[in-house]
Amino acid sequence: MRIIGRGLGWQIEEHTFGEDLDITSAEQIANIAGQGFTEAFVYLPDPPDTPAQSNGEQPAPPGFHPSAPLAEELPKARALHNQCTKYAQKFMTDMGNGKFSYDEAEPFVENLLHSTQRNPGALLSLAQLHQSDSYTYRHCINVSILSIAVAQYLGKPSNEIFIAGYAGLFHDLGKALIPQHVLNAQRKLNPAEFKVIQKHPTMGYNALLQVPKVQDDVLSATLEHHEKFDGSGYPAGLCGTSISRIGSIVGMADVYDALTSKRPYKDAISPSKALGIMFQMQDKAWPKGLLTEFIQMLGVYPVGSVVELANGALAIVTDTSESAVKPKVVIVRTPEGTPTHEQCNLTSYADLTITAAFTPEEKEVDVLGVMEACTQ
Repeated sequence: MRIIGRGLGWQIEEHTFGEDLDITSAEQIANIAGQGFTEAFVYLPDPPDTPAQSNGEQPAPPGFHPSAPLAEELPKARALHNQCTKYAQKFMTDMGNGKFSYDEAEPFVENLLHSTQRNPGALLSLAQLHQSDSYTYRHCINVSILSIAVAQYLGKPSNEIFIAGYAGLFHDLGKALIPQHVLNAQRKLNPAEFKVIQKHPTMGYNALLQVPKVQDDVLSATLEHHEKFDGSGYPAGLCGTSISRIGSIVGMADVYDALTSKRPYKDAISPSKALGIMFQMQDKAWPKGLLTEFIQMLGVYPVGSVVELANGALAIVTDTSESAVKPKVVIVRTPEGTPTHEQCNLTSYADLTITAAFTPEEKEVDVLGVMEACTQ
């Protein structure tokens, strides 16, 4: 059994063991418990088993009906993501200076919604490509993208999808009011600093209460995205159905993006490994059914994932297929290590399965460059 810890970061509670370690004896477990840790996450070599994955089959997502191919949408989505990241930096700065304008967000959320409607794979793949120097701002955009995608996947009407985008965008607004030396610490936070960070949901909620026309769901997501289904979250320790659905959706998006992000004090975790960790948190952090929908929305191996195939070849996931565990890929290295560019639908090959997943850094792969080459 292997415990995963390096990529968890401060988003996971202090009582969670935070190192990578192979467990080979009961004595190791006793030693960890003796240090005061009560929780750890283990590596799941196989993808989480969700009800829609029986026999490897997954029905078409109810809310995803792309009107444009990835080839067409990816360049537009890349430009939009960069524009939105600059806007996130502006609104966080404005909030810190007392000049925040809620209405300025409308065209950005609207464009994110429209891009996701055209082809969700474009923005979802970009949301996995992180730059640590602009994490706070990109995180706001990525959580908005993920929240929009969940709402769209579930077939919600456009106005609800739009509000989900606002909720994801502004969920961390309170961090603009946190001291910079705490927010931008180049290390894991100490207990006192963690308590300061835990104030950001309440601070963001109180700030938004002073802004006209903010929707109730946006307020709920801002306040509740760190609450947990079992009551162990913050700031109020809400549990069960006391936590709004949008609060749980934004909370899942928040954790997923944090786990898959590289920070100065932690490594990134591959998307499938992050989903495996989140799967272990079902009925603790979020309701099982909602987490299942989140995993199904992204796919066991989300678009942009770097994966190794059973024959030793390295590939990048470019699209979903009729099978949840055998997506469409582009092979970038042959089993012998020779660079290549071969598109492949894994469902066409019975023995060609995915055996491992990695971050782009681990395999030194330019995911965006490969995916853009696929569009040419």
